[in-house]
Amino acid sequence: MNICKINKPLSINSDIFQDHRGFFSKLWQGKASWIKQINISQTKQIGSFRGIHGSFSQSEVKMVTCVSGKILDIAVNLKPDDKDFGKVYYHELFGPNQSFVIPKGYGHAFQALTDDCTIIYNHNIMFI
Repeated sequence: MNICKINKPLSINSDIFQDHRGFFSKLWQGKASWIKQINISQTKQIGSFRGIHGSFSQSEVKMVTCVSGKILDIAVNLKPDDKDFGKVYYHELFGPNQSFVIPKGYGHAFQALTDDCTIIYNHNIMFI
């Protein structure tokens, strides 16, 4: 799968390996040349809304993973020349083996569906 070529948000489910010590999940394995920024965000209260953040220059790809709690992750098409301009995509994320990839030209927001949500998201992923 070439994530660089997607033009709509994409849900990714990865395998999770558990034993008595805990778990391990490989969120992504591919040929990423670099990741510009990795963020972690905690939202304490159910119902809290964060966003909509985006890139009008269409230069940003994000991969979002909710490592604790449950969120409704939202992507909005901000490309004015696209036939799907303004279209909203959403996906519930819970558990460290699910990710939502948001392509260039989309705004991003999320709402906490539980208390104490923590998400990790990678910005400006460049794939080769």
